[in-house]
Amino acid sequence: MTQTSELKAVVFDWAGTVVDFGSRAPMGVFVETFARFGVELTVAEARGPMGLAKRDHVAALLREPAIAERWKLARGSAPAQSDVDAVSTCSFRSMPKSSAIMRSSSQA
Repeated sequence: MTQTSELKAVVFDWAGTVVDFGSRAPMGVFVETFARFGVELTVAEARGPMGLAKRDHVAALLREPAIAERWKLARGSAPAQSDVDAVSTCSFRSMPKSSAIMRSSSQA
């Protein structure tokens, strides 16, 4: 007996699922946003929690010991929940250059 499949197509979310293409663009925004708070962030660090919701991504970054230490040096205290809120709000919504950063990062 031969079975036939009703499967007609397979759809992949290519961006970050099958191919790591374009994921550099949002990383540039995270790097730039943290810089606005006086904290250096590498693209590799920013990419670490990729796939999380933006607020969870920021919280995960601020829990990283090296980033938390740089935050404390730059801001005078360890990162708090209010800092997660501030960085999350700043990162995409209120950052006028985010589109330009994403465009330039995706070209790199």
